[in-house]
Amino acid sequence: MESNLIEQQNQNIQKDDVETLEFSSDDAIIQATREDKTKFVHLYHRYVKDVYRYAFSHLNHPTEAEDITSQTFLIALQNFDQYRGDGCFGAYLTGIARRLIARSFRHSQDEWGNEADLMVETKAISEEEISQKMTLEQVINELTTIPDSRAEAIRLHYFAGLQMKEVAQVMRKSEMAIRMLVHRGIVDLKKRLVNGNEPQGEKNETNHE
Repeated sequence: MESNLIEQQNQNIQKDDVETLEFSSDDAIIQATREDKTKFVHLYHRYVKDVYRYAFSHLNHPTEAEDITSQTFLIALQNFDQYRGDGCFGAYLTGIARRLIARSFRHSQDEWGNEADLMVETKAISEEEISQKMTLEQVINELTTIPDSRAEAIRLHYFAGLQMKEVAQVMRKSEMAIRMLVHRGIVDLKKRLVNGNEPQGEKNETNHE
């Protein structure tokens, strides 16, 4: 999944770098990366699973998700000097992935297979919100049946691992609006996956949320 450039940087990491930066804040790693681009690999390791999970939740295909993940980090590295440091770096990466996915939807008609078993470990959605009977594959498939804004808020929060305020940053909405989108999306999924009912409201509701 890693680009050749990131692989080369990974090989150059020294033991003291790992000990110093592994548990450092994003700001500390970002500052170190501005001085030495090889330190970017620490950001890669911190966020690669989150970006992959987010891409997979859209594409439902491991190879496509890996490609998007690799492209995301390569773009972030190539444009690192332009990163202003606004908000969470994870949200910044997810924003790049989001644009790449949108582009792939516009320019590709490929049929995506159903290979959920090959996916990396994914954070579980709360049992209180979604029944344990639901498989991750079902959730990903059913996300395409609920309003787009609700589905995207769920992907960003649960799959990309972003906090509500970070989801709000990516989607350019208020945090309160995001909380409402996630809540309504979870209700929709429960109706679809637990009771087999259609979610309330049509998919085009997203235009009004």
